This record gives sequence, structure tokens and C-alpha cells, in this order.
Amino acid sequence: MPFGGNTTQVDQFGLPLSFTLAQGSFSATRGTAVSRNQVFTTYQNSVPSEFQQLVIKDGQGNPVRIASLRSTQPGALARYRDEPVDAFWSKYQNQAFALTSPGG
Repeated sequence: MPFGGNTTQVDQFGLPLSFTLAQGSFSATRGTAVSRNQVFTTYQNSVPSEFQQLVIKDGQGNPVRIASLRSTQPGALARYRDEPVDAFWSKYQNQAFALTSPGG
């Protein structure tokens, strides 16, 4: 039976999600395979200062979630995507765009 489990966290990250699918001799696990604390620590140690504002904290300063750029656009991030989007539209304004993806 097909299973369309989707563990992506497009709008935010709050807790790691994963699933294991097993049938007969087949077993596969997909999703976030590290702890919640590891995700927050890695994020905070690897993104530029502008992106630190996307970490939403509780009243005691503990991280609760990481919001997506598309969900919140604070300060310096408000125009973060303007340049690449404008460049794309300029290039394909008079030129055909063709998307090639795996499998067709």
C-alpha cells in the first residue's frame, strides 16, 4: 500500500518528526533523526545573525520553534528574497522557462 508520509516542516520547526515503515523484510525510517536540542543548537550556530530572529522563544528565553522565512519576515529579512526573485523574473520575462525534474 502506498504511503505518502511527509515529515517536512515548511512553516516551522518545533519538534523532530520521523516515521518507520516496515513490511516483511523491508524497513525504512525517514524524517529528522536528531534531537530537538541538536536542531536548535545547529541552527543557531550556523545561520547569519539576521536569521537568529526566526527562533521564537518562551518567556524564559528557551527556544520553542524556528519559524520559516515565508511565515515571518522580521527586520533585515523583509527583503531577503527580492534579489533572486527579481533576477528570475528578469531572465524569464521574455524567455521560456522549462523545469526538468527527476522522473519526468
